Amino acid sequence: MTLQKSELSTTMEKDSTLTHLVSLIHLRSGLRSYFRLALPGKCRPQCLRDRRLTFSSAGIKFGSTHAEGIFVSALSPHILAPRVKAIRESAAAAGRNPQSVKIFAVITPILGRTEEEAKQKYEDAKGYALFEGGLAQFSATTGIDVSKIDPDTEVSESDISVEGRVHSAVNNLRHHGVDVPKLTPKNLGIITSIGGGGAVPVGTAEQVADILELWVDIADLDGFNIGYVITPGSFEDVVELLVPELRKRGRYPPARTEQEEPLTFREQIYGKGQQRLRDDHVGHKYRYDNYENAIKEEEELAQN
Repeated sequence: MTLQKSELSTTMEKDSTLTHLVSLIHLRSGLRSYFRLALPGKCRPQCLRDRRLTFSSAGIKFGSTHAEGIFVSALSPHILAPRVKAIRESAAAAGRNPQSVKIFAVITPILGRTEEEAKQKYEDAKGYALFEGGLAQFSATTGIDVSKIDPDTEVSESDISVEGRVHSAVNNLRHHGVDVPKLTPKNLGIITSIGGGGAVPVGTAEQVADILELWVDIADLDGFNIGYVITPGSFEDVVELLVPELRKRGRYPPARTEQEEPLTFREQIYGKGQQRLRDDHVGHKYRYDNYENAIKEEEELAQN
């Protein structure tokens, strides 16, 4: 949207309730490698709110109905497995192919060419991390005031207030397995400051690839949302060390050749040719060529 500042100031002085003046809104044109754009930019001024999908029943229903991709986080794939299962079951109930909802887990791998190098990078990461910042983040999402808990005392679900209850945090605290350390404030400060709410696998490309495959198989994941510790550094390790190993195992698509036509982001997720919403997605019926029929059906249902 192009609007001269002087024009806008004059207009707003005349009418303080005015949010749009059609004559001053012009077409915004753009030509890029994968899309062409020519339309008016119209966005009503409003306060921005933080919209998050939770793992409450309402959050799962909303996400499985509308989302193409859902980001999840947990410290263990065993924590995620029942949540992913619930998402896919809810998607099926909404008339969608359960596997069409792509689920990505947050994970922050620390890689080395040797196991010793990876462990040293992890020790370096702990030196960069702000322990208190990690605890502040944990407290903010759970409602637990960890300053009142001994650093070596395990935090439990009962420590979470009802008002601060976040489902992913509750599930992390419920899980007691060998793949998750004892969740004391001391450990939580390190875990949260480096990996947020996700796992931090440390090792060679082969070792980390084994862990990723385990997560995919146990939790029925479609992929990962990779976090980083340092930049440049973390993503370069993923590209140079982890991706070749995953390609060797057939877990990551081969590199595109110069002769191959580039794919849109949706095609990279769903496959070549799937450039628009799938037919079983609720938003498909609101495409321009389907919209009038969709509205008519809704009106008929409302009358009945």
